[in-house]
Amino acid sequence: MQLHTKMLLSSLVLGTIMIGCGSSSGDSSGSSSTSGTTQNGNGGTTQQTSRFAPMTMNSETVMQDTTSNLEWVNSAPGCHPMTPGKDAATAMNEAINHCVALNFASHTDWRLPTITEVQDFTVEMQNAGIIPYYQNPACPRLVGFNADKTAIQNTNTHNTPPIGTITDWGNLNAGVRCVRDVTTGM
Repeated sequence: MQLHTKMLLSSLVLGTIMIGCGSSSGDSSGSSSTSGTTQNGNGGTTQQTSRFAPMTMNSETVMQDTTSNLEWVNSAPGCHPMTPGKDAATAMNEAINHCVALNFASHTDWRLPTITEVQDFTVEMQNAGIIPYYQNPACPRLVGFNADKTAIQNTNTHNTPPIGTITDWGNLNAGVRCVRDVTTGM
C-alpha cells in the first residue's frame, strides 16, 4: 500500500473519530457536508467534509480536494502575504516564485493556482463553514492566474464579502495560497 494511501486512510479514521467530538454543519448547495472539526491554530477551524480532507505530513497540513484532485497549503505558511506597492507583473512574478520555491509537506511541486481554482476553493470552503488556516488572518484576498495565465487577479476570501468575488490585481491587500496537482489517487 502506498504511503499516500496509508495517510489518507489514517485521516479518514481520524475524521470518523472526530465526528463525535466536533461540530457539524452542512452547506445549502449539498456539495459538501461536514464530518469533523479541529482548531487550526489561528481561531478558525479545519474540518473534514465529503469534499475536503486535512492531511498532515511532517507537521505541515494540506487540505485535499477530492473533487478537483488538488492539495492546498493549509498550515504555516498558509496564506503568504504579498508585499504591497507592486505593479501587476511584479506581483505575479513574486507569487509564482513563492510557490515554485516552496518545499512544504514533503513536496516541491507547488504552483500558483488559477483564479478559478482559488475561487472554487474559497467558495466551497465558505459553503462548508470552513475557514482555512491563514498565517496572516489579514489575507482578505488570494491571488491566482487569469484564464490565459498572463496576469494575476484577486479572489475575496473568508473576511472580505462577497466571498469569491474576482477582481483585477489593483495592488490590494492579498496573499498567495499555493496548490499542487495530485497525480495519484486520493
